[in-house]
Amino acid sequence: MTGRDVVACAKTGTGKTFAFLIPLISRLKCHSSVIGTRSLILSPTRELSLQILESLKEIGRFTDLRYTLIVGGYDYEGQFESIATNPDVIIATPGRLMEILAQT
Repeated sequence: MTGRDVVACAKTGTGKTFAFLIPLISRLKCHSSVIGTRSLILSPTRELSLQILESLKEIGRFTDLRYTLIVGGYDYEGQFESIATNPDVIIATPGRLMEILAQT
């Protein structure tokens, strides 16, 4: 909650994703049309990124936060458009995010 970086390791199913998403949602609270993207979640694989997205949808369903997924396997045009919608949270894999940034 103090905004510091944390590195954590634990077995699958122990709540690591919720451990960082709950404070994130608490800090962001609601969508900001002025500030732009306020959180970037980098994940090493598309599958993990999709799991994080599903968890964010689940626990953030009563907020108006906007989020987008930037991963390989999806068309570039749709991902450019999703970034243009001013999401509060971007969930991305490093490779695809670097490709998108290089083309902007």
